Amino acid sequence: WLLSLSKAEILEVAPIGISLDVEGSPPEMVFNSLVKLRAYKHTYLTEIPEEAFLIQHVVAGFPSPQGTKYIMELADSAVYLVYRSYMYDTSSGMNLSPANNLLVRFRWFITEQCEDCLSPGYQPRARITVLVESDCNLYAYCGRLSFCAQSAGGIANVVDTLKIFWSELTISDLLTQERFDALMNKDSPYGIHNWIWSRCLFPPTVSGNFSNCGSNFEALAEGCRGRANLGG
Repeated sequence: WLLSLSKAEILEVAPIGISLDVEGSPPEMVFNSLVKLRAYKHTYLTEIPEEAFLIQHVVAGFPSPQGTKYIMELADSAVYLVYRSYMYDTSSGMNLSPANNLLVRFRWFITEQCEDCLSPGYQPRARITVLVESDCNLYAYCGRLSFCAQSAGGIANVVDTLKIFWSELTISDLLTQERFDALMNKDSPYGIHNWIWSRCLFPPTVSGNFSNCGSNFEALAEGCRGRANLGG
């Protein structure tokens, strides 16, 4: 399909690309997949700018420093699944610890999962986008992981939480300015998974158009809050 498009048609909607939402793959599988995609890009898409077609791969919470290294060096975009629903828990009643919040979890990704990320001079190809969760059907630690549990705050709470995260990240001792510039995707710093549930966090003018929102969503959100500290 892609090869059937003209250069003008691709550039009209660019950037486009392919996203590998694959978690827990062996490092050699990650490497082989990304090498093949880079070869495809450099063989068949030479008529469009490099930044018009992007290769993206998720970095999940399964410890895999070698797989993460391949993603950072062979993909254009690395989506870090930093699934935490809060920076500070002031009113939810879920007793969410600030010692395990969004910034703390991101610190694990940037130090343990990506072993080279804080090394001065390290210049990976990929830039990092932070992804948060909104799924109501998570079982273990649902309230801790998913913004579904923070339903009362709606989408404004998601935005405010990410703003606080981004602000505290920039002033923390975690990333120097040099590391920040080398690692973070300033054009697409964060996203929320997934639209089936995140749309229910919007005001009724949006959420009212979807059958899974409303009272059904609120019931599931209450269940999610109840599993904030319940493991699998």
